[in-house]
Amino acid sequence: MPEKSLPARAEHAVDPLPPARRTPNRKGEGGRLRSDLLDAAARVLVAKGPSGVTLRAVAREANVTAPALYLHFEDRDDLVWHLLLRTWEELAKAMDEADRKAADEGPFAQLEAQLAAYVDYATKNPTHYELLFSASPDFARVAEEDYPTPWPVYYTLERAVVRCREAGFVMPLGRDETDPTTVLLFVVAHGRIAIGHAAQRMPFSGRAATHAFVAESLRSLVRPPASRTRESECGGASPPSPT
Repeated sequence: MPEKSLPARAEHAVDPLPPARRTPNRKGEGGRLRSDLLDAAARVLVAKGPSGVTLRAVAREANVTAPALYLHFEDRDDLVWHLLLRTWEELAKAMDEADRKAADEGPFAQLEAQLAAYVDYATKNPTHYELLFSASPDFARVAEEDYPTPWPVYYTLERAVVRCREAGFVMPLGRDETDPTTVLLFVVAHGRIAIGHAAQRMPFSGRAATHAFVAESLRSLVRPPASRTRESECGGASPPSPT
């Protein structure tokens, strides 16, 4: 899902640096070198943004010769592709961890926690998030992979939406092969973050304002079961609300 490139970073957000430069690998540790090169690419991404991730810059950051990169990646596009996949997986992992921490609070709290983790990742890692939507998709690779690049995040979010639906929560849209409510929540979160990045210094551009908007949108779009709504109107248990 290609998007217009966002600004390099919000001035209040600073990407956390990946692990420091590697120590030399022993023979047979090629897999480790590949991971180290992606770590180096992530550090370059933090410092220079997506356009600054070049083979020469990554080789310099990883303290290897440029030809060494060709043992692991075909070219710059291949390197960026694998960095893109890893970044989608990192975002999905952050959402999944938030989901598990909220497991005792019920399905709505888990969905709420996932979206909060999404906003946190995007606002704390602006250049990583920029990469997700600014990199031109390699359609040939997408066709060959088991999933298009955003799907680790989509499937993680969809699981939470399905749990809410099974618990009786009311969704604004029906069901389809691609769950419309999941897509809508994805669009709400991404769109609000993109506006915040594009409109820096505006009152509504901060992380807190973005969290509040996404949480309130969720509460408007995913309604509690009718029985719980009646209890709330009668002074009983209230429907879950974002914190």
